[in-house]
Amino acid sequence: MTDTILKGIRVLDFGTYLAGAATTMHLARLGAEVIKIEHPTRPDGGRFFSTSPGVKPPDPRVGSQLFDTGNVGKLGMSIDLSKPEGKEVLTELIKQADVFYENMVPGSMAKHGFDYEHVREIKPDIIYVSSSSCGQEGPFRNFVGYAATFANMSGLGALTGYEGSRPSIFVGSIDMRSANIGLVAILAAIYHHEITGEGQFVDIASVEAIASHLGDVYLDYTVNGHEQGRMANKRSGFAPQDAYPALGDDRWIAISVQTEDQWRNLCEAMGQPELADDARFSSYEARVENAAALDAIISAWTSGIDRDEIVKQLQERNVPSSPSLNGEGVWTNEHCRARGVHVPIEHRELGTDYTMCPPWRFSETPASFSHPAPMLGEHTTMLLKDLLHMTDAQLDELAEKRAIRRVFDYDNPF
Repeated sequence: MTDTILKGIRVLDFGTYLAGAATTMHLARLGAEVIKIEHPTRPDGGRFFSTSPGVKPPDPRVGSQLFDTGNVGKLGMSIDLSKPEGKEVLTELIKQADVFYENMVPGSMAKHGFDYEHVREIKPDIIYVSSSSCGQEGPFRNFVGYAATFANMSGLGALTGYEGSRPSIFVGSIDMRSANIGLVAILAAIYHHEITGEGQFVDIASVEAIASHLGDVYLDYTVNGHEQGRMANKRSGFAPQDAYPALGDDRWIAISVQTEDQWRNLCEAMGQPELADDARFSSYEARVENAAALDAIISAWTSGIDRDEIVKQLQERNVPSSPSLNGEGVWTNEHCRARGVHVPIEHRELGTDYTMCPPWRFSETPASFSHPAPMLGEHTTMLLKDLLHMTDAQLDELAEKRAIRRVFDYDNPF
């Protein structure tokens, strides 16, 4: 196996929750050494979140499902930046880092003396990345936000939902979209550094990250004065398009027709070729106008047939379609299994867990994971010995002053 793409890149990661954690997790997937730094008694809030409703993580120091998802492949350190000794440790680490990442409310790192201006005095070519809800400048710069606010301030919420009803509220998928935009920005900054030797400050606003996916919506308004609204499962240019019931309980199939050939092929698959020339459905405009009647006809057909059989029939006729899969469906899906989408990973406290395989397949520089998400302070001792050449006595002194934390060094403060 050849080297990974980002081998040799060291990242100091102050990312939190999912948007921040996932950004740097992608860097770890690509081979960077990502050192997640947390406060000894106020760690990443993602440690306290469970993806199972009503189930709290048994020990936040070990981590939650959400934390493990966003931090796999990282090393973990615990440093208290309110202590002078903690500041000194971070200062020495910065000298050996390539990227400094944080996604806190603007000004948070400055309170500890580690804003961009200070950090680049320590390491002039540092790539310093700040990700926040609305960015570092502007009247909303101090807005506190999560996925739901990112989505609605970007305009996405107003576009998603049922016609005449309230805007939709989004959760984790929005964080991941923001993380993907952050990844692109960091990779570009790393490339620029490779060419010029220059570091720089990168300002990422999650609201703008989500808005960048809605270019056609803004263009429609600026050019045509048209404000797109909520259309439920419908979409301009596609008819029919919806999720239709299949045989069985809560089994659905998505069908999305764009061309006239696809429409005729759908009619043939349903055994009703005459529908293609029915005046109610013979053109895109007619199908939009009579969408309710058309959906009823399609639903009557799909509801009596096995979901996978419908997909097989439609795909054989080049009609865009797919099963609507829940968590179990994705887990057991033969295509995902064949591609190795779910990768087992061993955690020393939690046992065998599974994570998603990196979504890229590189022939020469494979992306992968070498270890699970870190426990709180799990690699503090190893990293300070390896990078700063500290002795056991020095580490003991720092731990006694609680400037650092090693795995389970002192009683659980939670």
